[in-house]
Amino acid sequence: MDQLIFDLIVEIQKAALDKGRWVDILRNIAALTNSHSAVIYVMEDGAVVAILSSDQDFATINNFSDAASADLPLLDQKKARFAIQRIATQSPLSSQDASLFDILQRHVHQSLIIQSQVEQSDSTISLLREAMNKSPKGIVVVEGNGTVVHANTRAETIINMNDGVSVSRGNLYFVTRNAQQAFQKLLSETGRAVSGEGGQTGACLWFPDPQTSQNTR
Repeated sequence: MDQLIFDLIVEIQKAALDKGRWVDILRNIAALTNSHSAVIYVMEDGAVVAILSSDQDFATINNFSDAASADLPLLDQKKARFAIQRIATQSPLSSQDASLFDILQRHVHQSLIIQSQVEQSDSTISLLREAMNKSPKGIVVVEGNGTVVHANTRAETIINMNDGVSVSRGNLYFVTRNAQQAFQKLLSETGRAVSGEGGQTGACLWFPDPQTSQNTR
């Protein structure tokens, strides 16, 4: 495969996590397929909700037509339309350019799907964080090694008070030995469950308040 095409495919793959790359990518696609512009329309319920284009003024020009296009289904009933555009008076798309477009559209499709999955995950995480912040209970989400991923508002208040629990170097720690041992045991059991060695996938840990010696968390 030509190095320019290979490098372009790599950039398309990177665009799944960096939407800012799309304009330059589309410009390169237009150049490599001898087209005036390349464009991606993202549609939902038949309406265009986003446009990515190599030509920022493409919408004002009426004498362009799609030299090649592909409809790309995305998540949540969204879809994208990827096209390369030429002036109507240009010669038809060559077989070489058409083959290149066919190769590139598959990678564009894959990248857009991953991009949709990432955006969907980000939206879900935002909703979960919002729900946790509304809880009167202190909630801390940690990774398998005890590293804090998220602490809701109540948990942050407790941690800042150093009231039985603290965070050091990004990890969650408990003041009492029994609570810390129970926490380490929970992490170990969860790790075994994730690896398929155990049946439990998670649990809630209650620990005693040092001030009252009661289970308040």
